[in-house]
Amino acid sequence: ARSSSSRRPALAGLDAGFVAAARAYWVEMARVVRALNALMADALGVPRDAIASRFALDLYDGVNGSDDEPSKDGIALRFAHYPETRVLDAGALPYGLHTDYLTFTVLRATAPGLQVLTRDATFVDVLATDGPDAPLLVNAADLTELWSNGAWRSAPHRVVPVPGVPAQNATTAVVSSRARDAIAFFSGPRHDALIEPIVAAADRPRYDPVLAGAYLRAKLDPTSVGDAGPSDADGSANGTSDDEVAGNEVGASSC
Repeated sequence: ARSSSSRRPALAGLDAGFVAAARAYWVEMARVVRALNALMADALGVPRDAIASRFALDLYDGVNGSDDEPSKDGIALRFAHYPETRVLDAGALPYGLHTDYLTFTVLRATAPGLQVLTRDATFVDVLATDGPDAPLLVNAADLTELWSNGAWRSAPHRVVPVPGVPAQNATTAVVSSRARDAIAFFSGPRHDALIEPIVAAADRPRYDPVLAGAYLRAKLDPTSVGDAGPSDADGSANGTSDDEVAGNEVGASSC
């Protein structure tokens, strides 16, 4: 597994079986992302290489890359565990409303809890099933919205407690009824890749071009909390408001 920092985390001391399974999962998720990139290119009417050439997936597929080499992209595999007995104040969330930063996030979760905010400001529960045949959830992120010139939205989403029972002697707290585990594969272009809107003939660019790495660094800056989604060419941000993202974990994105 690797965070979005400049280097992969040290794997020494981790269970060898876990490391092997994580690397194998990384390889499979990289294959999924290659397919998603091809679908995006086809949908936007550009050669597949116009998208694929901006990624360095092969460098980090557990085969061609080493664990201590510098990162050239924002790809990360994150494991999140939400405990069964988590007690929350009323209105508090395990993970606040946010968008993902780069292109596609491929998620697998063992229990409900993920909600997506629709364009009409309605929260929709995302179904989750466990087991070897459980489906994968694909979430478009900020640079996908920019790349598609707004055709594919970077959907704001949050994690809410799995419905539970009131805590004893507390009317302002809830207890999760079951634990929730999630595995998220965050994909993104190389840091040096220039991402520009792919614009139809009769349209105009709605977003300013960005360097993928500079965009990621800006989003990981603690001062960027509350700045959700890519910005329009006129400088206005798309996505969520400051109040909506106030509960986010600084410097990370989760599902």
